[in-house]
Amino acid sequence: MLALFAVASGALYRHGAADLYTLLAGQEMKAGRYRQALVLLDRALAHCATNPDSHYARGESLYALAANTSAAAECLELLLQARSAYAEATRLEPLEGNAWLGLAQTCWWLSRFEGHRDEGGNAGPYFENALEIDPNNGKFLFQALSHCLDTGDPGRCRSYLERLALAFPRAYQELTRLPGWNESLETIFRNQLENAARSPLTRRDALTVLTRIAAARADWARAIRLTRELLAETDPGQRSGLLLQLGRHDLKTGDLAQAKAAFLDALKEAPNRRQGLQGLLRACLDAKALPLYLELCEATARFDGLVRKDLPLLQAQGYLTAGEPEPAALLLRRYLETGESAEARAQLAELALRRKDWDTAELESQRATVLVPKNGLYHDLFIRSLQAQGKTASALEAAERAARQVDQGKDRYFSLQATLHWQSQHYRPALEAWQAAHELAPRNSRYLLDMARAHRHLGDRAAAEHAYTAALAIDPADPTPRAELQSLRAGTP
Repeated sequence: MLALFAVASGALYRHGAADLYTLLAGQEMKAGRYRQALVLLDRALAHCATNPDSHYARGESLYALAANTSAAAECLELLLQARSAYAEATRLEPLEGNAWLGLAQTCWWLSRFEGHRDEGGNAGPYFENALEIDPNNGKFLFQALSHCLDTGDPGRCRSYLERLALAFPRAYQELTRLPGWNESLETIFRNQLENAARSPLTRRDALTVLTRIAAARADWARAIRLTRELLAETDPGQRSGLLLQLGRHDLKTGDLAQAKAAFLDALKEAPNRRQGLQGLLRACLDAKALPLYLELCEATARFDGLVRKDLPLLQAQGYLTAGEPEPAALLLRRYLETGESAEARAQLAELALRRKDWDTAELESQRATVLVPKNGLYHDLFIRSLQAQGKTASALEAAERAARQVDQGKDRYFSLQATLHWQSQHYRPALEAWQAAHELAPRNSRYLLDMARAHRHLGDRAAAEHAYTAALAIDPADPTPRAELQSLRAGTP
């Protein structure tokens, strides 16, 4: 009895240890540390070699490592090991669909290597094994379809495509990115989506995709009808996005009255109506319907106090964006009579910059920076107005102040300081400012390139070479630092 208890206890310990190591390996895999995961999985299998989960996780790790290597020989070796791991997982647990999927994908990839072409014949049956276990699994169907498109099996492609449309309509966007995707396949998928729209389980997803396809084809009447069907399926209070979509489709047909009704219904449900109006501005201008935007602002002001308060500002923004400065300036001045506003000051500064009225631009943008010091846009307008007047010293001071005050994008203002110093032939301060920008944004290779040029100008060839090399490490595809580094090493100017 004691012996049996000892045996059972030992088996329980081994299985428990294997499960623990497999669990820890899963965490390493989620973090992208696949080699560390393999170490843990080897320990798991040392405790229990018959755990299918450990073999499957080992296959996943090896497959991921193969995908991340550029060396063909190493990739092939990793794939062969992955195939063995997946095969063992399916032997130990034949009803694990993910393991069959991994085995199918690995064989498909192996078939691209010389000497392993026959592996491609195994992929199809393995995909079928996965689908026998879970016939409506969107991931399995998508990968099986991808394989069919790659190998050219039209009959099976159609079957997978129709099943995928019924099971997972939202796969459409990914399908359009497949190399073998064409108009004929889209027609099959679209027709089957009509059937999916009749099922309560997939109706909403199918209608969403059908609407998107209709809009992409500029079939606005159909897009409007489908959007209305979606609205009928949506609870009140959650329809704002669909109503905005309906209004945009109405705009495309030129039905401004219907568009206005849809937009107003959307705004009534929107949590932030001011932001909602700003989002509609571009759609109205694209439809050459600025009056519609102005009417929407006025109509929304009747049921929203914040919009009513900022109505002149919102309408001024419409005129400003549409390129009508006179009514915009009039509304902004009228708005400022009721109280101070950084946004209004900034818009007046922008108008002044367009008219090359540098004094007004400087005055208004400076007021905006005083009212809201953390807003980078206001600082940008102020600095632009100073640069336009050739006030380099003042622009430099403004950039320094912006770097202290803004919450985001501080590195830009250090870079701007560097540029202004460089233009004034103050090369050492320029270098220091670019170094400060680099410390705030270490992945921006442009700052390293500017630092390298400054070092080179100051005669520090070693520091310049180091900065060029660092820039290339961040962006190896950029030819500029490579060319300038070669020039430096060759001793040419």
